[in-house]
Formats: sequence, C-alpha cells, structure tokens
Amino acid sequence: MRPLTNIAHSNTPRHITTQTTHVSNFCELLLWGGFAIYSDSQAALKAIIGSMQVCSRLVWDCVKALQELGSWNKLTLAWVPGHKGYKGNEEADRLAREGAERALIGPEPFCGIAKTHVRASIDEWMDGKSREWWRKLPQQRQAKMFIKERSARLTDDLLGQNRKAIRIIVGLLTGHCRLNKHMSLMELAEKLRSTFCANVKAWPG
Repeated sequence: MRPLTNIAHSNTPRHITTQTTHVSNFCELLLWGGFAIYSDSQAALKAIIGSMQVCSRLVWDCVKALQELGSWNKLTLAWVPGHKGYKGNEEADRLAREGAERALIGPEPFCGIAKTHVRASIDEWMDGKSREWWRKLPQQRQAKMFIKERSARLTDDLLGQNRKAIRIIVGLLTGHCRLNKHMSLMELAEKLRSTFCANVKAWPG
C-alpha cells in the first residue's frame, strides 16, 4: 500500500501546540487506515514512541491505536525534515496554516493541552502581572533605574552568590545601603560622620 501523504487538518485554536496537533492527526490517520505516516514533528514522534511513561490522554489514545493497527499489519512512523520540498509535508503545513487562520466552531479546547503549554501560559501570565505591579509601584526610583522587570537570569546569578554578596548587591541596586543618599534620608549620615571623626582623632600619632 502506498504511503498516505495528503493530510487534512481541522481548525486549530490558538492555544493548541504543534505537538498536540500532530498527535491528534496521527489518531485521525489511523482511523482512515494509514500504514506509513511521515511527520516533521520530532516532538510528536518522541511523545508517541520515545517515552516509557505517557502522561497525556491524547498520546495514550494514539499509542493504543498504533498498537492495534500494528498488531495485524506493518506500520511505519518516519520523520522527514520540514520545509525541504517533501510534497505531502508541504501540503500538510499549508492546510495547517489555513486551519489556524479560521475561527473554531465550538468550545475550546477541542483536544487535550500539553502540560508544558500550561506551565508556559502560567509563567507568561505571572510575568505580565509582575511587570504591571512593578510599573505601578510608587517610589523605588533607584531600584527601577537598574531593575526594569523580572529577570530569571539575574535571579539565578544573584542566588548563586553567598549571603554577604547578596546583601551588598541588593543594597546597591535598591539604594538601601550605607551610601550618603540613604544615610541622609534616614538622618544617620551626620551621626556616622561624627563617629568616624571621633575614631580618627583617637588614633595614635
């Protein structure tokens, strides 16, 4: 039997990942009797055949369909590089783009959502709320000069330091340290200066 290369994609909501769409298409192809399936999605192929533990209902349904089909006939899953002129794959990409541009009829999501997508959506929402809170926070002039928004890289670098270094860095970034500006605001600059002068006068010589 010749490989099935003309793949029809249904309308896809904006929050469904490419991997989820490919796995869903595998299930649809099996129902129509496909015996050789080519895909440019390594993530979808690895989710189906490259993991001993399945955490997605959609992937599990696809694995069961593959096992049932493979129990009585030869089945081939193959990866092909995307955008390299493979006729069937280029047609699938074209149909996927057309489907993504159309409005979905019915409630969302129409199929399962990957955990990685859920975590990414939550992180994106938290980043947006954090930026909004920081922008609306009154005062903190010096801190806002150096810290524009939440930074995972800066956080990791900071937490990699010892407690003394963290205290110094945070103090310099926020201005809450033993600098004249901060000491003057706290009305401690003159007191520190007097203490320093007294110590200098007490030195021998």
